[in-house]
Amino acid sequence: MDPDLVSWVVLDETGQPGQVYLGSLDEAQEFAPGNKVTVLVPSIHIVLTSASVPTQNRQRLAKALPYILEDQLADDIDDLHFALGVKRDDGTMHCAVVRKDLLEYWLEQLHKFHVSAHVILPDILALPMAPNEWSLVREDGRYLLRTGEESGYSVESDMLLDTLQLLLASRDDALPLTCLNVFDLTALHDPLPDLAALDINVVQEVVDADPLVWLSQFVPEKPALNLLQGVYSRRERMGKMWRPWLPTAAMLAGVIVLQLVTGIVDYYRFKSQAQALNDEVVSLYLAAYPGTKAAPVTMLEKHMTNKLKALKGGGSVAGGLLGMLANSGPVFSQTPGVTLRNVRYRDGKLEVNLDIDNLQILDKLKQQLSDTGGVTVDILSANAKGDKVESRLQLTERSS
Repeated sequence: MDPDLVSWVVLDETGQPGQVYLGSLDEAQEFAPGNKVTVLVPSIHIVLTSASVPTQNRQRLAKALPYILEDQLADDIDDLHFALGVKRDDGTMHCAVVRKDLLEYWLEQLHKFHVSAHVILPDILALPMAPNEWSLVREDGRYLLRTGEESGYSVESDMLLDTLQLLLASRDDALPLTCLNVFDLTALHDPLPDLAALDINVVQEVVDADPLVWLSQFVPEKPALNLLQGVYSRRERMGKMWRPWLPTAAMLAGVIVLQLVTGIVDYYRFKSQAQALNDEVVSLYLAAYPGTKAAPVTMLEKHMTNKLKALKGGGSVAGGLLGMLANSGPVFSQTPGVTLRNVRYRDGKLEVNLDIDNLQILDKLKQQLSDTGGVTVDILSANAKGDKVESRLQLTERSS
């Protein structure tokens, strides 16, 4: 979860979603007080499974289930948290399995920004659900398939057809399946797979609403499978923190649905980021050239190049923002493995956020900037994320 990249929507007293917000957890915390917070997390990190357990005692169920499922799971059961669902009439108990360290990380980030979650729910279980029907929706490079009230799968795109055929062949014939509802989020622009080979009625529906607004309509008020159970339950967590203050109670005025990390709304978030970066580029351009008019970003590079050439023709490059951009720009553009995300200029300092392939390139970039860019470089942060290093540099013009 990146605390700087989250999406959230606030539901009114009738349960209708309002505006979708894109920003950081720090910004989202302003909406949390007085609201019931439901956090949607990506199901790629969660295993939704089931087992037949003879006992009716929920405490015994919680103790027995990890050992019953142990052979199905790749991780050591001591490293996993098991959230129980509702036990069915046939003795089947559904559950969600997630790594403890990942759940604790999510909770740590929420707590850091004073967001107290009432529910943490796998995003699959926010898809619409109807009796005897399955729901399918595309995520970034994957598909979310909901097959029941507490069951579903996160499936790689190239495995979707095979997975559906396998599930259809292995399902219980006593449980009729009337159709597969395929929800097309048109903003994603990707063609849906050909599902004609499936022995099932496929119903496709185009969703014009914002994905998070659409999802929030189907989030149950009291979901059967809430990851916040046992030692992670809200009661346990709040008890540790607020036990001296338990006599005081508060009314929950509304609901807020918060989606963290990657998920269905990533497209919208990145689209918003791109627009924000465009706006920032225009702002920097106007700051560097007061009195000029804003132009499309695609034109600004040409304008800037022409103005820099004119300045260089005059004998020297100006100092301040313009000087740092002129001197450091070639270093960034000529260093392989470097992707600029955004820049910010304030109080004579240029702050640059970028993605780098590895730490060696970061060290090399710092050295090249110091040697040829005419600036002093400080590395404010460098955090590994996936196969990249998210870095933040601060450039200060070196005094002559």
